Order: sequence, then structure tokens, then C-alpha cells
Amino acid sequence: YNNLFTNNDVFIYIKVFDKILGWDIDNKYIKPISDALVLSNVIKDDNLSKMFYSVKGEFSEIPHTEIYVFDNKKITEFLQNYTT
Repeated sequence: YNNLFTNNDVFIYIKVFDKILGWDIDNKYIKPISDALVLSNVIKDDNLSKMFYSVKGEFSEIPHTEIYVFDNKKITEFLQNYTT
């Protein structure tokens, strides 16, 4: 995935699953996700002109995180198909 999004503005959709009912998504520390994408050269930068993101929390018996990164021009299609 090296240099996959170097010339694009990106949207990152983060889905966090936890085994606790009623937990608060704003209590999850997600900064390392965008930092790791920059350090691994998947995205060029995580500043406000190159990246934006959304985070959703859900319950799961197996805690895990799913991360979707794509060109911001595809956000409408993604949100219509994935989040419904």
C-alpha cells in the first residue's frame, strides 16, 4: 500500500468494535491510526487539507477495529453502500 494515496485527499472510515454495551466512541484513542498510515506511506499527510475521517462504534463479542481508506471522491458511494 506504499504511496497508494500520495496525490489524493483521503477519507478514513474507522469502525471500532468493543465487548462493552453502551460504551462511548469518543473515549477511544484513534490518533495512532492516521499516524501509522502516514508513517507507512499509505497516505501522504494527515493534515486538514489532505485527510478527514469518521468513527463509528459497535458491539462485538470479539473486540477489533476495521479501517477503510479511500479517495474522498468515493465517500458518497461508500456511505450509501456500507453504512446502511
